[in-house]
Order: sequence, then structure tokens, then C-alpha cells
Amino acid sequence: MFFNFGFSEPLTVTLEQYIGNALVQSQKLSAPPEFLQARFMQLVQQTANQSQPMKFRMVRWEDVWDKFEGEWKKIECYVEFKNWKDDADG
Repeated sequence: MFFNFGFSEPLTVTLEQYIGNALVQSQKLSAPPEFLQARFMQLVQQTANQSQPMKFRMVRWEDVWDKFEGEWKKIECYVEFKNWKDDADG
């Protein structure tokens, strides 16, 4: 018997945690996009009001065909949250 709970196919991502600009933790996760989104939003809520500068990145790689070079290339797709503002951010 097959049950469909309405979830998409699992994605594999890398979740990176930084304190300041130093990478302190990196882990691979594989889950449906809905779960990954909920996990990321949970991290945003936990760090939004922290006094220590922190950053989270959720990264996945997508294979794309470069018709000009005639080869497959990997493109980095990511979402990032940090609880501080850089001067370059405007």
C-alpha cells in the first residue's frame, strides 16, 4: 500500500552554520523541500535576536547545460540568513 502525504521528492542540501565569518558546523540533509524550509525558518527565528553575529546557509548544487561551452556545469543554489548587516549591503 502506498501513502502520498503530499510531499515532494527529497532534496539533498548542505546546511552551514557560521559564527561571524568562521564556519563552525556543516551537515548534509536529505528531506522533502517542505521540511528543509521549515528547518531553515526555525534557525532564522532562533538566531534573529542573538547578539553574537551568526549566519546560516542552505546550499544545493544544480547541474545545468552550458550550450556555449558545450558541457555540464554545477551551479550553486543557496538561501542565506545572517543577523547582522554588512556596510556593503546598503
